[in-house]
Amino acid sequence: MANERDSGDLIRQLATSFGMADTYNTRLEGSKYDVATGTLYCDGMAVSKTSVETALAFFQRQRDYYRSTADKDNAAMEQFMNYSVAYNAIVMMMTQKPE
Repeated sequence: MANERDSGDLIRQLATSFGMADTYNTRLEGSKYDVATGTLYCDGMAVSKTSVETALAFFQRQRDYYRSTADKDNAAMEQFMNYSVAYNAIVMMMTQKPE
């Protein structure tokens, strides 16, 4: 039976042979955003530019919705802040300078 190191090497070799080495390595290294392609690598997945832009639009809509009632309702203010953080984090990620 293969030990843990051999299994890891085998998985890495398979990922490389299928052109997925970057995705596999990203899972081990943490999240990374490729400014050139607009692809977000996180949790072992490659998230397309379109999906990132869809998420950004979602957080913007939610943020705008809760902004309208945030001054009257503490729960709405908390939701507004949560969606603002997510929206601004994505904007910062997308506007970073390429490495």
